[in-house]
Amino acid sequence: MSTQPTNTPKAKINLLSVLGPGIITAALVFGPSKMTITSKMGADYGYDLLWVIILAIFFMMVFTTMAARIGAQHSDSLLTLIKNNSGSL
Repeated sequence: MSTQPTNTPKAKINLLSVLGPGIITAALVFGPSKMTITSKMGADYGYDLLWVIILAIFFMMVFTTMAARIGAQHSDSLLTLIKNNSGSL
């Protein structure tokens, strides 16, 4: 009964391969500008606009999940698929 320690190079590579895409997506979505804006909102309005942040996080999760599913199934981007399927306005 031998267990492999979690600090081996293979375990670290497995952990990075699982967390890597999520960290990159989080860095893109939650960048320095969002930190500045939410800090300014908190300083100016306190908890009055907390619902805006919660709503934005909800929509961010929905659109990121949707884009990931479309990206896994199609070779085109989300905007290209919308353009091709909706036609001209």
